[in-house]
Amino acid sequence: MKRIFYLFLFFTSSLFGQNVEHDIPFKSGEWLKFRLHYGVLNAGFATLEIENKNDEFVIKGDGWTVGMFKWFFKVKDHYETHIDNSTILPNYFVRDVNEGGYKINRTIDFDRNKLTATIKDKKGDRRADSIYSISKYTGDMISSFYYARQFSADTLKINDLLNFDVFMDYEVFKFSLKFLGREVLDTDFGKIKCLKFVPLVQSGRVFKEDEGVILWVSDDKNKVPIRLKSDLRVGSIKVTLESFKSLKYPIKVIH
Repeated sequence: MKRIFYLFLFFTSSLFGQNVEHDIPFKSGEWLKFRLHYGVLNAGFATLEIENKNDEFVIKGDGWTVGMFKWFFKVKDHYETHIDNSTILPNYFVRDVNEGGYKINRTIDFDRNKLTATIKDKKGDRRADSIYSISKYTGDMISSFYYARQFSADTLKINDLLNFDVFMDYEVFKFSLKFLGREVLDTDFGKIKCLKFVPLVQSGRVFKEDEGVILWVSDDKNKVPIRLKSDLRVGSIKVTLESFKSLKYPIKVIH
């Protein structure tokens, strides 16, 4: 079940660093809730919430399994990122997760002047407090999603690639999304115009390219994830936007 949450976190952040419009498409108070399905069963939920403190957006992400899934693979994840409200790049990141008994309690300090990331691991990992090099636009698992929402879709063409870097687990991961086109999805909110992408991930990394992952993002100024689907060998996984509050712009629904 851990892969469900990784699918959501990685591939909603996959528009990082491309054609930024410099129009921040979110505001303090925004709240998104996603339902995670495994086949026909409800597997869990994930939420993302924004709060503005001083010169930073503090964004908290939580994920948890429900029903039968929490008995054989309990997930209780908490992520927190502090991003500069002008650059939308992270200064500080928290990862406090429990996934089937596997626990991580870790923080990352980003130094944008030195282009470094310093890890502190509360479990006493031998690599803790080490310093790693990053690129100018490297983000964490949560901040990348919010930076990405600034991208412009006006000039996107079929098969265009969007590239980005995410710092995770002591290294920078490189990902790309290939643009497949535009599609209208039937949702609980009505018909919504979406941008459709397929992720391309390096072999040997978190996911292989043949796992059939598709991501749909609202084709409006919000750029919020509407649906993610992955057909795995062990079954189909789907993540859908279930509810939201305080979006900066109304979601465009086709009547």
